[in-house]
Amino acid sequence: MYRRFRNIFNQTFFEAHITPFIASYCDDARTAVQLANTKLGIALVPESVAVAYLGMGMTVHPVNYAGWRTQVKLIWPKTSAKSPLLKLFIQLFHD
Repeated sequence: MYRRFRNIFNQTFFEAHITPFIASYCDDARTAVQLANTKLGIALVPESVAVAYLGMGMTVHPVNYAGWRTQVKLIWPKTSAKSPLLKLFIQLFHD
């Protein structure tokens, strides 16, 4: 299991009364995929990692579970002035 999502997966499994056997935790999602590729189990990884393995002999199955969706947030100190680069970055990715 990709360690970054350990808490959210464990909470979901607990609420569903599921006790999975987790053979390994890893700090890199690609490592989880490689362990699955050696037939040691399955890997629960971000979609961005999974799609990199499409067409490489791996089966990728999307999980459409609202509780496992994540979002990226941009954060900076309130006391810092917005640099021109930060302003541009915000403009590019603002909803």
